[in-house]
Formats: sequence, structure tokens, C-alpha cells
Amino acid sequence: MNPSVLQVFPPVRLTVTGNDYAYEGWLASVVIKRSGAIRYVIEDDNGRLFIHDAGQIGHEEGWLP
Repeated sequence: MNPSVLQVFPPVRLTVTGNDYAYEGWLASVVIKRSGAIRYVIEDDNGRLFIHDAGQIGHEEGWLP
């Protein structure tokens, strides 16, 4: 399987949580890796991009907007 990128329109506002951090951001795109794993690209309010899994954005594995 080739990697795929899904662009999200309109962007979805999410809260990202980790062990020692949390921030608000926008779901900018969804990436399906060659392995089939799904990753979510989140843009924070400063314009930085971060890659997270479903658990870090409060959803079940495989969630698509």
C-alpha cells in the first residue's frame, strides 16, 4: 500500500493530550502509512505541525473525520 494523504475541509478543532502536555490545534490532514497505520497532522495556534495517533487526539484507532 502506498502512503496516502487526506486533506480535511473544513479543518477540525481538536485537543491533543500526552503524558505531560496538552494543546488545542486544527486537524490539517490525515496520513495513511504504508503499514496501514493512520496518523493525524495537527497544526497548533503558532502554525507548527505535529503528527499524532488517534489516542492522542481523543479518538479510536482508524477514526476519519
